[in-house]
Amino acid sequence: MACFRYDKRGVGKSGGDYPSAGHSDLVEDAAAITRHFSKDPDILQVFLLGHSEGTIIAPQVAQAIPVGGMILLAPFVTPMIEILAQQGAAMQKSVDAGKGVSGWFVRLFVRLSGGIQAINARLIKRVESTEKPVVRQFFRKVEARWMREMLAQDASQVFIGASCPTLVLVAGNDVQCPPKDGDKITAIIGENATQINIEGLSHILRIEAEARGFASYPEQLKRPMADEVLVAVENWLVPLTKP
Repeated sequence: MACFRYDKRGVGKSGGDYPSAGHSDLVEDAAAITRHFSKDPDILQVFLLGHSEGTIIAPQVAQAIPVGGMILLAPFVTPMIEILAQQGAAMQKSVDAGKGVSGWFVRLFVRLSGGIQAINARLIKRVESTEKPVVRQFFRKVEARWMREMLAQDASQVFIGASCPTLVLVAGNDVQCPPKDGDKITAIIGENATQINIEGLSHILRIEAEARGFASYPEQLKRPMADEVLVAVENWLVPLTKP
């Protein structure tokens, strides 16, 4: 097997401008890569693997280009407006649990701003009131075009008609994409779907005793991805690649 991974446009050594890119641009980038390898006579099958947002990118590509299968890691189907609200609540918990002087300053700033949910609500209103690809909030660039496209996206529609074998891998301690969405996605896809739930798995694919939230990400990233993910993907993928 060969694996091709790439940075999104404008990230790492990839060309382009990430902040101004929309979700549709990311779908087209993935489609362009898939078309390229699908035309290679030395490649017998192409499988798409997506994580988080990538789990709604992969099905859109598969609708246009035949592939051998899809692997969806930490997928979601809940509307983005609800996802943002849930993520805001999780982020508020992380802010409230912040330690030391820096944690105190962050809590003070967030409190003076009305709380994470209020900050997110103002941002969404601002993003939807403009056609600009990028806006600024608190001195940082916000991907306004991407956010508008994601808010308008009906995630449930991208899984309808999925005609290739699909692995739906659910992270039990996911604080970004609701674990319950795995059942919904599997039901939409039907007989082509195989669902695996990994208890204790976080959104960034590390095993955690409890869902500690965003504040734990820096520490989690110091550890390798959970072996359970690799084993699950391998056990599902290998039988499909045998002649």
